[in-house]
Amino acid sequence: MQFVRWLRQNGRLDRDPLAGLKGGNVRTDRRHIRRTLPADQLAKLLDTARGSQQMFRGLGGDTRYHADIVALATGFRLEEVAGLCPEDFDLTADPPTVRLAAVDTKNRQGANQPLPQPTADLLASYLGSKPVGQPIWPGTWGTRGTDTLKLDLKAAGIPYSVQGPDGPEFFDFHAQRATDITMLVQSGVTVKEAQVLARHSDPRLTLNVYTKLQMGDLAAAADRLPNLPAGPTRQPADLRPRRLLPGGVSDLPRQPTRSPAAGSPLTPRLIATANRRRRLTKVRATAPRAGHRPKCWKCRGLTTPDGY
Repeated sequence: MQFVRWLRQNGRLDRDPLAGLKGGNVRTDRRHIRRTLPADQLAKLLDTARGSQQMFRGLGGDTRYHADIVALATGFRLEEVAGLCPEDFDLTADPPTVRLAAVDTKNRQGANQPLPQPTADLLASYLGSKPVGQPIWPGTWGTRGTDTLKLDLKAAGIPYSVQGPDGPEFFDFHAQRATDITMLVQSGVTVKEAQVLARHSDPRLTLNVYTKLQMGDLAAAADRLPNLPAGPTRQPADLRPRRLLPGGVSDLPRQPTRSPAAGSPLTPRLIATANRRRRLTKVRATAPRAGHRPKCWKCRGLTTPDGY
């Protein structure tokens, strides 16, 4: 659809042939659902990668560990992490940052992403021995990033996919981006801050697609509600419409009313007024109006509409 929109905007098409199509329900047709890892499994995965002696496409365990750290701390995509060079990091700045050139980003706008201070301290010694102008993580692993991650997932005993409510859910390299955004939301940042750090043009993409909240997160949010003291239960008022029965009597039970204070000099007068109004109400409800002739032949006491 983006390609067709580009053709329309550049005058290569007279009209949009897809304008009348309706979008499908993505929840019922999900092809590759990503998931996040809880903190304990994430720590286990990183420890396993750091201690691994197995090589994969030129990357050792410690090398994969630092690549995963950068992906989790920045939310960078696989191609963006694979193209980073030592000069892209400014670890002495306040705050420390990592820069992406416009040609290396998906939206072609570049990025200057702040880094957490512990991540900057960890990378300071690691990047010191890397040659300037060369990728920090060279090789062809950037085309098989998920296979690289699968190696450490298997060693850590963490399944690559689990069954979710809408189908299988996977933890691939791009799921580390979702993990980074989810951790930002869990830490309490604003929607705008999460959107800018995720480099999304629409906050709905940040919250609806990349934020993966579990039941534990929702339960913790519900627990932050203030304590609501249990007061006396209030009986709901009877809201049924009132109907007058023959004689002017309502079909609902009479609600208790507050009577005048005993001994008050106005008590006899108020009682007499209330009784007089009650009698007038009954008379008006039962007596026909003067000169009124009912139109209905049954109401006039006739046996047939013709009067016979």
